[in-house]
Amino acid sequence: LKVYRISAILAAVDNPCFPVLTLEHAMWAYDLVMRDIKIMQRRITAGDVGSSDATREAKILALALTYLKTPLTASYAIPEQ
Repeated sequence: LKVYRISAILAAVDNPCFPVLTLEHAMWAYDLVMRDIKIMQRRITAGDVGSSDATREAKILALALTYLKTPLTASYAIPEQ
């Protein structure tokens, strides 16, 4: 439904008097919606969305994993010697 609405807006902008949905409109709208879904999934996984204890726990786990995966020399600019 969101893809259809965005496609319709694109068609109306391209030709305000006689809007016609094209494959290009639909493909562009579909790609936009899929990128939006992926961004939202990343935010949910990282614990950036919500206000429950589970959300806060997910955020702490995501931060801890990021900290543990990053080498100390890269994150604090400490020379190897």
